[in-house]
Amino acid sequence: MAAPALSEVTSTVRQGWRFGRGLRALIKDPVPAAGAAPSFERDVRDRAARFLDSLDRNVWSSAPSPFRALLEHSGHDRTSVRRLVSDRGLESILEQLRDQGVYVSYEEYLGKVPLRRGRLELHLDPTSFHNRTVMADYLGSTGGTRSGGTPVAMSFEEKRSAAPRTHLRDAAYGQHPDQPVAVWFPCLPSAAGLGAILSGVTAGRPPERWFSQIPTTMEGIPASKRITNTMLPAFGRLSGMPLPRAEHTPSSDPAPVLAWCIEALSRAGSARLSTYPSSAVRLARLAEAEGESLDGLLVTVLGEPATMGRRRAIERSGARTAAGYAFMQAGGAGTTCPHETRERYHVYEDKLAVVPRRRRRPDGVEVDAFLWTTMSGTARGVFINVENDDYGSIERDSEPCSCLFGQLGVRTRVGDVRGISKVVAAGVTVAGEVFERLVDEVLPAAFGGSPLEYQFAELDREDLGTLVLRIDPSIGTVEEAAVLSIVRDELSRQEVGRLADAVWAPADSVRVLREPPTAAPSGKTLPYEPLGVARGPLPR
Repeated sequence: MAAPALSEVTSTVRQGWRFGRGLRALIKDPVPAAGAAPSFERDVRDRAARFLDSLDRNVWSSAPSPFRALLEHSGHDRTSVRRLVSDRGLESILEQLRDQGVYVSYEEYLGKVPLRRGRLELHLDPTSFHNRTVMADYLGSTGGTRSGGTPVAMSFEEKRSAAPRTHLRDAAYGQHPDQPVAVWFPCLPSAAGLGAILSGVTAGRPPERWFSQIPTTMEGIPASKRITNTMLPAFGRLSGMPLPRAEHTPSSDPAPVLAWCIEALSRAGSARLSTYPSSAVRLARLAEAEGESLDGLLVTVLGEPATMGRRRAIERSGARTAAGYAFMQAGGAGTTCPHETRERYHVYEDKLAVVPRRRRRPDGVEVDAFLWTTMSGTARGVFINVENDDYGSIERDSEPCSCLFGQLGVRTRVGDVRGISKVVAAGVTVAGEVFERLVDEVLPAAFGGSPLEYQFAELDREDLGTLVLRIDPSIGTVEEAAVLSIVRDELSRQEVGRLADAVWAPADSVRVLREPPTAAPSGKTLPYEPLGVARGPLPR
Protein backbone atom coordinates (compact mmCIF):
# COMPACT_ATOMS: atom_id res chain seq x y z
CA MET A 1 0.00 0.00 0.00
CA ALA A 2 2.93 2.34 0.65
CA ALA A 3 4.27 2.19 -2.92
CA PRO A 4 1.15 3.65 -4.60
CA ALA A 5 1.00 6.44 -2.02
CA LEU A 6 4.68 7.27 -2.61
CA SER A 7 4.13 7.21 -6.36
CA GLU A 8 1.20 9.59 -6.03
CA VAL A 9 3.24 11.97 -3.89
CA THR A 10 6.13 11.89 -6.36
CA SER A 11 3.80 12.57 -9.28
CA THR A 12 2.12 15.41 -7.40
CA VAL A 13 5.45 17.02 -6.55
CA ARG A 14 6.61 16.75 -10.16
CA GLN A 15 3.36 18.25 -11.49
CA GLY A 16 3.45 20.98 -8.86
CA TRP A 17 7.04 21.91 -9.72
CA ARG A 18 6.20 22.18 -13.42
CA PHE A 19 3.04 24.14 -12.73
CA GLY A 20 4.82 26.51 -10.35
CA ARG A 21 7.64 27.11 -12.82
CA GLY A 22 5.20 27.92 -15.62
CA LEU A 23 3.11 30.17 -13.39
CA ARG A 24 6.20 32.07 -12.31
CA ALA A 25 7.08 32.70 -15.96
CA LEU A 26 3.58 34.08 -16.61
CA ILE A 27 3.78 36.34 -13.57
CA LYS A 28 7.21 37.67 -14.45
CA ASP A 29 6.35 38.39 -18.08
CA PRO A 30 2.63 39.20 -18.57
CA VAL A 31 1.28 40.08 -22.01
CA PRO A 32 0.71 43.85 -22.28
CA ALA A 33 -2.40 45.39 -23.82
CA ALA A 34 -0.27 47.41 -26.24
CA GLY A 35 -0.07 45.58 -29.53
CA ALA A 36 -3.13 43.38 -28.89
CA ALA A 37 -5.22 44.94 -31.66
CA PRO A 38 -2.65 44.83 -34.49
CA SER A 39 -1.55 41.27 -33.65
CA PHE A 40 -5.16 40.06 -33.54
CA GLU A 41 -5.99 41.84 -36.83
CA ARG A 42 -2.92 40.33 -38.47
CA ASP A 43 -3.81 36.81 -37.32
CA VAL A 44 -7.37 37.18 -38.65
CA ARG A 45 -6.10 38.49 -41.98
CA ASP A 46 -3.54 35.66 -42.30
CA ARG A 47 -5.79 32.86 -41.04
CA ALA A 48 -5.71 30.87 -44.31
CA ALA A 49 -1.91 30.86 -44.31
CA ARG A 50 -1.90 29.89 -40.64
CA PHE A 51 -4.27 27.02 -41.40
CA LEU A 52 -1.83 25.74 -44.04
CA ASP A 53 1.07 26.14 -41.61
CA SER A 54 -0.85 24.08 -39.06
CA LEU A 55 -1.33 21.34 -41.66
CA ASP A 56 2.40 21.32 -42.43
CA ARG A 57 3.34 21.15 -38.76
CA ASN A 58 0.67 18.85 -37.35
CA VAL A 59 -0.81 16.82 -40.22
CA TRP A 60 1.43 16.25 -43.24
CA SER A 61 4.49 15.64 -41.07
CA SER A 62 2.59 13.35 -38.66
CA ALA A 63 1.82 9.85 -39.87
CA PRO A 64 -0.53 9.12 -36.90
CA SER A 65 -2.68 12.20 -37.65
CA PRO A 66 -6.29 11.16 -38.35
CA PHE A 67 -6.59 14.17 -40.65
CA ARG A 68 -3.75 13.02 -42.86
CA ALA A 69 -5.59 9.74 -43.35
CA LEU A 70 -8.90 11.54 -43.98
CA LEU A 71 -7.40 14.00 -46.46
CA GLU A 72 -5.53 11.32 -48.38
CA HIS A 73 -8.63 9.11 -48.44
CA SER A 74 -10.59 12.01 -49.98
CA GLY A 75 -7.93 12.43 -52.67
CA HIS A 76 -6.03 15.39 -51.24
CA ASP A 77 -2.36 15.99 -50.62
CA ARG A 78 -0.39 19.02 -49.45
CA THR A 79 -0.29 20.56 -52.94
CA SER A 80 -4.00 20.14 -53.71
CA VAL A 81 -5.10 21.64 -50.38
CA ARG A 82 -2.79 24.62 -50.86
CA ARG A 83 -4.23 25.14 -54.33
CA LEU A 84 -7.80 25.05 -52.99
CA VAL A 85 -7.05 27.53 -50.22
CA SER A 86 -5.41 29.96 -52.65
CA ASP A 87 -8.45 29.82 -54.95
CA ARG A 88 -11.29 30.05 -52.43
CA GLY A 89 -12.14 31.24 -48.92
CA LEU A 90 -11.23 29.15 -45.90
CA GLU A 91 -14.81 28.36 -44.84
CA SER A 92 -15.67 27.36 -48.41
CA ILE A 93 -12.76 24.91 -48.44
CA LEU A 94 -13.77 23.47 -45.07
CA GLU A 95 -17.32 22.93 -46.31
CA GLN A 96 -15.99 21.15 -49.40
CA LEU A 97 -13.77 18.94 -47.25
CA ARG A 98 -16.74 18.20 -44.96
CA ASP A 99 -18.80 17.08 -47.95
CA GLN A 100 -15.92 14.81 -49.01
CA GLY A 101 -15.90 13.13 -45.59
CA VAL A 102 -13.15 15.15 -43.92
CA TYR A 103 -14.83 15.73 -40.57
CA VAL A 104 -15.05 14.04 -37.17
CA SER A 105 -18.36 13.60 -35.38
CA TYR A 106 -18.48 14.01 -31.62
CA GLU A 107 -19.07 10.28 -31.17
CA GLU A 108 -16.01 9.52 -33.32
CA TYR A 109 -13.97 12.08 -31.38
CA LEU A 110 -14.83 10.37 -28.09
CA GLY A 111 -14.11 6.93 -29.53
CA LYS A 112 -17.65 5.71 -28.98
CA VAL A 113 -17.85 4.62 -32.61
CA PRO A 114 -15.10 4.04 -35.21
CA LEU A 115 -14.61 6.66 -37.89
CA ARG A 116 -15.63 5.02 -41.16
CA ARG A 117 -15.38 6.68 -44.57
CA GLY A 118 -15.68 4.09 -47.33
CA ARG A 119 -12.85 1.62 -46.81
CA LEU A 120 -11.11 3.86 -44.30
CA GLU A 121 -11.65 2.91 -40.66
CA LEU A 122 -9.98 4.72 -37.75
CA HIS A 123 -10.31 4.02 -34.04
CA LEU A 124 -9.82 7.33 -32.27
CA ASP A 125 -10.04 8.86 -28.83
CA PRO A 126 -9.50 12.43 -27.58
CA THR A 127 -5.74 11.93 -27.28
CA SER A 128 -5.64 11.41 -31.06
CA PHE A 129 -6.20 15.16 -31.40
CA HIS A 130 -3.70 16.50 -28.86
CA ASN A 131 -1.30 19.11 -30.20
CA ARG A 132 1.97 17.24 -29.83
CA THR A 133 4.05 20.33 -30.57
CA VAL A 134 2.92 21.94 -27.30
CA MET A 135 3.99 20.60 -23.91
CA ALA A 136 1.07 20.21 -21.50
CA ASP A 137 1.56 22.12 -18.24
CA TYR A 138 -1.59 20.72 -16.62
CA LEU A 139 -4.66 18.70 -17.57
CA GLY A 140 -8.31 19.67 -17.68
CA SER A 141 -11.23 17.44 -18.53
CA THR A 142 -14.55 17.75 -20.26
CA GLY A 143 -17.79 16.96 -18.51
CA GLY A 144 -17.86 13.52 -19.46
CA THR A 145 -18.10 9.89 -19.61
CA ARG A 146 -18.34 6.98 -17.23
CA SER A 147 -14.57 7.02 -17.10
CA GLY A 148 -14.72 10.45 -15.50
CA GLY A 149 -14.30 12.91 -18.34
CA THR A 150 -12.18 13.46 -21.42
CA PRO A 151 -8.59 14.61 -20.73
CA VAL A 152 -7.59 17.91 -22.35
CA ALA A 153 -3.97 19.09 -22.37
CA MET A 154 -3.58 22.70 -21.17
CA SER A 155 -0.51 24.89 -21.58
CA PHE A 156 0.69 28.25 -20.29
CA GLU A 157 1.76 29.08 -23.83
CA GLU A 158 -1.86 28.85 -24.90
CA LYS A 159 -2.82 31.21 -22.06
CA ARG A 160 -0.22 33.65 -23.32
CA SER A 161 -1.63 33.53 -26.87
CA ALA A 162 -5.14 34.16 -25.49
CA ALA A 163 -4.17 37.32 -23.54
CA PRO A 164 -4.67 39.73 -26.48
CA ARG A 165 -8.29 38.58 -26.76
CA THR A 166 -8.79 39.30 -23.06
CA HIS A 167 -7.42 42.81 -23.53
CA LEU A 168 -9.59 43.39 -26.61
CA ARG A 169 -12.77 42.18 -24.92
CA ASP A 170 -12.21 44.55 -22.02
CA ALA A 171 -11.44 47.39 -24.41
CA ALA A 172 -14.60 46.67 -26.43
CA TYR A 173 -16.63 47.15 -23.25
CA GLY A 174 -14.72 50.25 -22.16
CA GLN A 175 -13.10 48.61 -19.15
CA HIS A 176 -10.20 50.31 -17.38
CA PRO A 177 -7.04 48.17 -17.06
CA ASP A 178 -6.67 48.95 -13.35
CA GLN A 179 -10.23 48.22 -12.26
CA PRO A 180 -10.87 45.61 -9.53
CA VAL A 181 -11.58 42.09 -10.79
CA ALA A 182 -13.06 39.04 -9.07
CA VAL A 183 -13.85 35.49 -10.16
CA TRP A 184 -16.79 33.34 -9.04
CA PHE A 185 -16.04 29.94 -10.57
CA PRO A 186 -15.33 26.57 -8.95
CA CYS A 187 -11.80 25.54 -8.04
CA LEU A 188 -10.38 22.21 -9.22
CA PRO A 189 -11.58 19.69 -10.36
CA SER A 190 -13.38 22.29 -12.45
CA ALA A 191 -10.93 24.07 -14.75
CA ALA A 192 -13.14 27.19 -14.86
CA GLY A 193 -11.78 28.96 -11.78
CA LEU A 194 -8.11 28.18 -12.32
CA GLY A 195 -8.45 29.11 -16.00
CA ALA A 196 -9.95 32.49 -15.11
CA ILE A 197 -7.17 33.16 -12.60
CA LEU A 198 -4.47 32.25 -15.12
CA SER A 199 -6.09 34.40 -17.80
CA GLY A 200 -5.92 37.38 -15.46
CA VAL A 201 -2.33 36.62 -14.52
CA THR A 202 -1.27 36.35 -18.16
CA ALA A 203 -2.88 39.69 -18.97
CA GLY A 204 -1.18 41.26 -15.94
CA ARG A 205 -4.48 41.75 -14.09
CA PRO A 206 -4.95 38.99 -11.49
CA PRO A 207 -8.29 38.90 -9.67
CA GLU A 208 -8.49 40.34 -6.16
CA ARG A 209 -10.89 37.64 -4.96
CA TRP A 210 -11.74 34.11 -6.00
CA PHE A 211 -15.16 32.90 -4.91
CA SER A 212 -15.66 29.17 -5.51
CA GLN A 213 -18.98 27.33 -5.64
CA ILE A 214 -17.25 24.27 -4.15
CA PRO A 215 -14.78 23.82 -1.27
CA THR A 216 -11.07 23.53 -2.02
CA THR A 217 -10.82 20.19 -0.24
CA MET A 218 -13.79 18.50 -1.89
CA GLU A 219 -13.65 14.77 -1.28
CA GLY A 220 -13.05 12.34 -4.11
CA ILE A 221 -10.61 14.37 -6.20
CA PRO A 222 -6.89 13.65 -6.67
CA ALA A 223 -4.43 15.01 -4.12
CA SER A 224 -2.65 17.03 -6.82
CA LYS A 225 -5.83 19.06 -7.46
CA ARG A 226 -6.51 19.67 -3.78
CA ILE A 227 -2.91 20.80 -3.31
CA THR A 228 -3.12 23.17 -6.29
CA ASN A 229 -6.32 24.68 -4.86
CA THR A 230 -4.65 25.52 -1.57
CA MET A 231 -1.14 26.36 -2.79
CA LEU A 232 -1.97 28.83 -5.56
CA PRO A 233 -1.60 31.92 -3.30
CA ALA A 234 1.81 30.65 -2.15
CA PHE A 235 2.92 30.24 -5.78
CA GLY A 236 1.92 33.85 -6.34
CA ARG A 237 3.74 35.19 -3.27
CA LEU A 238 6.93 33.37 -4.23
CA SER A 239 6.72 34.89 -7.71
CA GLY A 240 5.92 38.41 -6.62
CA MET A 241 2.23 38.63 -7.57
CA PRO A 242 -0.58 38.38 -4.99
CA LEU A 243 -3.03 35.67 -6.02
CA PRO A 244 -6.36 35.06 -4.28
CA ARG A 245 -7.25 31.93 -2.37
CA ALA A 246 -10.45 30.14 -3.31
CA GLU A 247 -13.25 31.07 -0.87
CA HIS A 248 -16.12 28.61 -0.69
CA THR A 249 -19.16 30.60 -1.80
CA PRO A 250 -22.11 28.51 -3.04
CA SER A 251 -24.40 30.00 -5.69
CA SER A 252 -27.15 29.94 -3.09
CA ASP A 253 -25.20 32.45 -0.94
CA PRO A 254 -24.12 35.39 -3.13
CA ALA A 255 -23.84 37.80 -0.18
CA PRO A 256 -19.99 37.73 0.00
CA VAL A 257 -19.79 38.38 -3.73
CA LEU A 258 -22.26 41.26 -3.48
CA ALA A 259 -20.27 42.76 -0.60
CA TRP A 260 -17.13 42.72 -2.75
CA CYS A 261 -18.97 44.27 -5.71
CA ILE A 262 -20.33 47.13 -3.60
CA GLU A 263 -16.94 47.81 -2.00
CA ALA A 264 -15.07 47.62 -5.33
CA LEU A 265 -17.52 49.96 -7.07
CA SER A 266 -17.32 52.40 -4.18
CA ARG A 267 -13.54 52.29 -4.30
CA ALA A 268 -12.91 52.41 -8.05
CA GLY A 269 -16.17 53.36 -9.77
CA SER A 270 -16.05 50.27 -11.98
CA ALA A 271 -15.28 46.56 -11.53
CA ARG A 272 -15.54 43.24 -13.31
CA LEU A 273 -16.85 39.86 -12.12
CA SER A 274 -16.49 36.61 -14.08
CA THR A 275 -18.98 33.87 -13.28
CA TYR A 276 -21.73 31.56 -14.58
CA PRO A 277 -24.94 33.22 -15.85
CA SER A 278 -27.08 31.47 -13.23
CA SER A 279 -24.77 32.58 -10.39
CA ALA A 280 -24.87 36.14 -11.73
CA VAL A 281 -28.68 36.07 -11.75
CA ARG A 282 -28.70 35.13 -8.06
CA LEU A 283 -26.25 37.97 -7.34
CA ALA A 284 -28.40 40.48 -9.23
CA ARG A 285 -31.56 39.39 -7.43
CA LEU A 286 -29.91 39.84 -4.06
CA ALA A 287 -28.70 43.30 -5.07
CA GLU A 288 -32.23 44.30 -6.12
CA ALA A 289 -33.73 42.88 -2.93
CA GLU A 290 -31.29 44.90 -0.81
CA GLY A 291 -31.71 48.07 -2.87
CA GLU A 292 -28.12 48.05 -4.11
CA SER A 293 -27.17 49.26 -7.59
CA LEU A 294 -24.46 47.43 -9.52
CA ASP A 295 -24.00 50.28 -11.98
CA GLY A 296 -20.39 50.21 -13.17
CA LEU A 297 -20.04 46.43 -12.83
CA LEU A 298 -19.29 44.36 -15.93
CA VAL A 299 -20.28 40.72 -15.46
CA THR A 300 -18.51 38.40 -17.90
CA VAL A 301 -20.46 35.17 -18.07
CA LEU A 302 -19.75 31.80 -19.67
CA GLY A 303 -20.04 28.08 -18.96
CA GLU A 304 -23.75 27.73 -19.78
CA PRO A 305 -26.18 29.36 -22.22
CA ALA A 306 -26.25 33.13 -21.65
CA THR A 307 -29.86 33.47 -22.74
CA MET A 308 -31.29 36.95 -23.19
CA GLY A 309 -33.60 36.28 -20.25
CA ARG A 310 -30.64 35.63 -17.97
CA ARG A 311 -28.76 38.66 -19.29
CA ARG A 312 -31.79 40.94 -18.77
CA ALA A 313 -32.20 39.60 -15.23
CA ILE A 314 -28.57 40.50 -14.49
CA GLU A 315 -28.80 43.93 -16.09
CA ARG A 316 -31.87 44.91 -14.06
CA SER A 317 -29.40 45.38 -11.18
CA GLY A 318 -27.55 48.06 -13.16
CA ALA A 319 -24.68 45.78 -14.21
CA ARG A 320 -23.66 45.17 -17.81
CA THR A 321 -23.04 41.72 -19.24
CA ALA A 322 -20.40 40.40 -21.63
CA ALA A 323 -21.08 36.80 -22.54
CA GLY A 324 -18.33 34.47 -23.68
CA TYR A 325 -18.52 31.18 -25.54
CA ALA A 326 -15.94 28.51 -24.80
CA PHE A 327 -15.56 24.76 -24.86
CA MET A 328 -12.95 22.66 -23.15
CA GLN A 329 -11.33 21.22 -26.26
CA ALA A 330 -10.41 24.67 -27.63
CA GLY A 331 -10.85 27.20 -24.83
CA GLY A 332 -12.36 30.60 -25.62
CA ALA A 333 -14.22 30.53 -28.92
CA GLY A 334 -16.05 33.85 -29.00
CA THR A 335 -17.59 36.83 -27.24
CA THR A 336 -20.60 39.07 -27.51
CA CYS A 337 -20.18 42.74 -28.35
CA PRO A 338 -21.70 45.78 -26.62
CA HIS A 339 -24.20 46.27 -29.47
CA GLU A 340 -25.57 42.72 -29.46
CA THR A 341 -29.28 42.29 -28.71
CA ARG A 342 -29.46 38.58 -29.47
CA GLU A 343 -27.82 35.46 -28.08
CA ARG A 344 -24.88 35.59 -30.51
CA TYR A 345 -21.09 35.61 -30.28
CA HIS A 346 -18.34 36.93 -32.51
CA VAL A 347 -16.06 33.95 -33.23
CA TYR A 348 -12.37 34.40 -32.44
CA GLU A 349 -11.34 34.01 -36.06
CA ASP A 350 -7.68 34.44 -35.25
CA LYS A 351 -7.69 30.92 -33.80
CA LEU A 352 -10.81 29.13 -35.07
CA ALA A 353 -13.03 28.56 -38.07
CA VAL A 354 -16.50 27.02 -37.89
CA VAL A 355 -18.85 25.50 -40.46
CA PRO A 356 -22.13 23.61 -39.94
CA ARG A 357 -22.92 19.94 -40.36
CA ARG A 358 -26.56 18.94 -40.52
CA ARG A 359 -27.30 16.06 -38.16
CA ARG A 360 -29.94 14.77 -35.78
CA ARG A 361 -30.10 15.25 -32.04
CA PRO A 362 -30.96 12.16 -29.99
CA ASP A 363 -34.62 13.26 -30.10
CA GLY A 364 -34.64 13.16 -33.89
CA VAL A 365 -34.66 16.93 -34.44
CA GLU A 366 -32.25 18.07 -37.17
CA VAL A 367 -29.77 20.76 -36.12
CA ASP A 368 -26.66 22.48 -37.44
CA ALA A 369 -23.81 20.98 -35.44
CA PHE A 370 -20.63 23.05 -35.20
CA LEU A 371 -17.51 21.74 -36.94
CA TRP A 372 -14.39 23.51 -35.63
CA THR A 373 -10.97 23.96 -37.19
CA THR A 374 -7.97 25.26 -35.26
CA MET A 375 -5.26 27.50 -36.70
CA SER A 376 -3.17 28.50 -33.71
CA GLY A 377 0.14 26.73 -33.15
CA THR A 378 -0.56 26.78 -29.39
CA ALA A 379 -4.05 25.24 -29.66
CA ARG A 380 -4.88 22.46 -27.22
CA GLY A 381 -5.95 20.20 -30.05
CA VAL A 382 -5.44 19.90 -33.78
CA PHE A 383 -8.89 20.05 -35.37
CA ILE A 384 -10.16 20.02 -38.95
CA ASN A 385 -13.96 20.00 -38.96
CA VAL A 386 -14.36 18.41 -35.51
CA GLU A 387 -17.70 18.49 -33.68
CA ASN A 388 -17.74 19.72 -30.09
CA ASP A 389 -21.30 18.51 -29.26
CA ASP A 390 -22.81 22.01 -29.72
CA TYR A 391 -25.20 23.29 -32.33
CA GLY A 392 -26.83 26.59 -33.22
CA SER A 393 -26.78 29.24 -35.92
CA ILE A 394 -23.74 30.33 -37.94
CA GLU A 395 -23.85 33.72 -39.67
CA ARG A 396 -21.36 35.72 -41.76
CA ASP A 397 -21.58 39.50 -41.53
CA SER A 398 -21.81 41.11 -44.96
CA GLU A 399 -20.69 44.38 -43.37
CA PRO A 400 -18.33 44.56 -40.39
CA CYS A 401 -19.86 45.04 -36.97
CA SER A 402 -19.14 48.48 -35.55
CA CYS A 403 -17.62 46.97 -32.40
CA LEU A 404 -13.88 46.53 -31.92
CA PHE A 405 -13.86 42.91 -33.10
CA GLY A 406 -15.71 43.82 -36.27
CA GLN A 407 -13.22 46.60 -36.93
CA LEU A 408 -10.39 44.07 -36.59
CA GLY A 409 -11.80 41.78 -39.27
CA VAL A 410 -14.12 39.31 -37.50
CA ARG A 411 -17.14 38.39 -39.64
CA THR A 412 -18.43 35.09 -38.21
CA ARG A 413 -21.02 34.79 -35.45
CA VAL A 414 -22.54 31.77 -33.76
CA GLY A 415 -25.79 32.02 -31.88
CA ASP A 416 -28.37 30.19 -29.76
CA VAL A 417 -25.70 27.68 -28.76
CA ARG A 418 -27.01 24.49 -27.16
CA GLY A 419 -25.65 21.03 -26.42
CA ILE A 420 -26.56 17.97 -28.47
CA SER A 421 -25.96 15.14 -26.00
CA LYS A 422 -24.88 16.91 -22.81
CA VAL A 423 -26.80 18.52 -19.97
CA VAL A 424 -25.74 21.81 -18.37
CA ALA A 425 -27.04 23.22 -15.10
CA ALA A 426 -25.50 26.01 -12.99
CA GLY A 427 -22.47 25.97 -15.29
CA VAL A 428 -21.54 22.30 -14.84
CA THR A 429 -21.70 19.97 -17.84
CA VAL A 430 -22.48 16.27 -17.53
CA ALA A 431 -22.80 13.85 -20.44
CA GLY A 432 -26.24 12.56 -21.24
CA GLU A 433 -25.15 8.95 -20.78
CA VAL A 434 -25.06 9.49 -17.01
CA PHE A 435 -28.77 10.32 -17.08
CA GLU A 436 -29.44 7.44 -19.47
CA ARG A 437 -28.17 4.98 -16.86
CA LEU A 438 -30.26 6.63 -14.14
CA VAL A 439 -33.42 6.52 -16.24
CA ASP A 440 -32.88 3.13 -17.86
CA GLU A 441 -31.64 1.19 -14.85
CA VAL A 442 -31.19 2.91 -11.50
CA LEU A 443 -34.47 4.75 -10.93
CA PRO A 444 -36.82 1.98 -12.18
CA ALA A 445 -34.96 -0.50 -9.98
CA ALA A 446 -35.41 1.75 -6.94
CA PHE A 447 -38.97 3.05 -7.42
CA GLY A 448 -40.60 0.80 -10.00
CA GLY A 449 -42.03 1.46 -13.42
CA SER A 450 -40.12 1.57 -16.67
CA PRO A 451 -37.65 4.03 -18.19
CA LEU A 452 -40.62 5.74 -19.89
CA GLU A 453 -41.79 7.10 -16.52
CA TYR A 454 -38.58 9.08 -15.83
CA GLN A 455 -36.91 11.94 -17.68
CA PHE A 456 -34.29 14.56 -16.89
CA ALA A 457 -34.73 17.98 -18.49
CA GLU A 458 -32.51 21.03 -18.73
CA LEU A 459 -34.79 24.03 -18.27
CA ASP A 460 -34.46 27.80 -18.09
CA ARG A 461 -36.95 28.82 -15.43
CA GLU A 462 -36.87 32.09 -13.56
CA ASP A 463 -33.72 32.80 -15.66
CA LEU A 464 -31.82 30.11 -13.74
CA GLY A 465 -30.41 26.96 -15.28
CA THR A 466 -32.23 24.12 -13.54
CA LEU A 467 -32.13 20.37 -14.00
CA VAL A 468 -35.45 18.69 -13.29
CA LEU A 469 -36.29 15.03 -12.98
CA ARG A 470 -39.78 14.32 -14.26
CA ILE A 471 -41.44 11.35 -12.60
CA ASP A 472 -44.77 10.21 -13.99
CA PRO A 473 -47.52 10.38 -11.32
CA SER A 474 -48.37 6.75 -12.13
CA ILE A 475 -45.27 5.74 -10.15
CA GLY A 476 -47.09 6.63 -6.94
CA THR A 477 -45.72 8.36 -3.87
CA VAL A 478 -41.98 8.89 -3.78
CA GLU A 479 -39.91 10.92 -1.38
CA GLU A 480 -38.01 13.65 -3.22
CA ALA A 481 -35.11 13.38 -0.80
CA ALA A 482 -34.78 9.66 -1.50
CA VAL A 483 -34.84 10.24 -5.25
CA LEU A 484 -32.21 12.97 -5.10
CA SER A 485 -30.05 10.83 -2.82
CA ILE A 486 -29.95 8.09 -5.46
CA VAL A 487 -29.16 10.65 -8.17
CA ARG A 488 -26.29 11.99 -6.05
CA ASP A 489 -24.95 8.48 -5.44
CA GLU A 490 -24.87 7.84 -9.18
CA LEU A 491 -23.18 11.16 -9.86
CA SER A 492 -20.51 10.35 -7.28
CA ARG A 493 -19.23 7.49 -9.46
CA GLN A 494 -17.10 9.97 -11.44
CA GLU A 495 -15.17 13.14 -10.74
CA VAL A 496 -17.27 15.43 -12.90
CA GLY A 497 -20.37 14.05 -11.21
CA ARG A 498 -18.97 14.87 -7.78
CA LEU A 499 -18.25 18.38 -9.05
CA ALA A 500 -21.81 18.68 -10.36
CA ASP A 501 -23.27 17.52 -7.07
CA ALA A 502 -21.09 19.94 -5.09
CA VAL A 503 -22.30 22.87 -7.23
CA TRP A 504 -25.92 21.83 -7.74
CA ALA A 505 -26.92 20.72 -4.24
CA PRO A 506 -26.37 24.01 -2.33
CA ALA A 507 -27.98 26.01 -5.16
CA ASP A 508 -31.05 23.76 -5.26
CA SER A 509 -30.37 23.26 -8.98
CA VAL A 510 -31.96 19.81 -9.22
CA ARG A 511 -35.71 19.47 -8.68
CA VAL A 512 -38.27 16.67 -8.91
CA LEU A 513 -41.44 17.32 -10.91
CA ARG A 514 -44.41 14.96 -10.73
CA GLU A 515 -45.46 15.13 -14.36
CA PRO A 516 -45.23 12.82 -17.36
CA PRO A 517 -42.05 12.88 -19.43
CA THR A 518 -42.25 15.05 -22.55
CA ALA A 519 -42.13 13.46 -25.99
CA ALA A 520 -39.80 14.99 -28.58
CA PRO A 521 -41.16 16.33 -31.89
CA SER A 522 -40.17 12.99 -33.41
CA GLY A 523 -42.46 11.23 -30.92
CA LYS A 524 -39.55 9.73 -28.97
CA THR A 525 -39.41 9.96 -25.19
CA LEU A 526 -35.76 10.37 -24.28
CA PRO A 527 -33.94 10.01 -20.94
CA TYR A 528 -33.10 13.72 -21.03
CA GLU A 529 -34.55 16.76 -22.78
CA PRO A 530 -32.28 19.58 -24.01
CA LEU A 531 -32.74 23.18 -22.92
CA GLY A 532 -36.21 24.33 -23.89
CA VAL A 533 -39.09 26.54 -22.82
CA ALA A 534 -40.47 26.07 -19.34
CA ARG A 535 -44.06 24.92 -19.03
CA GLY A 536 -44.76 26.46 -15.65
CA PRO A 537 -43.30 27.53 -12.30
CA LEU A 538 -41.03 25.24 -10.37
CA PRO A 539 -42.27 23.69 -7.14
CA ARG A 540 -41.18 25.49 -3.98
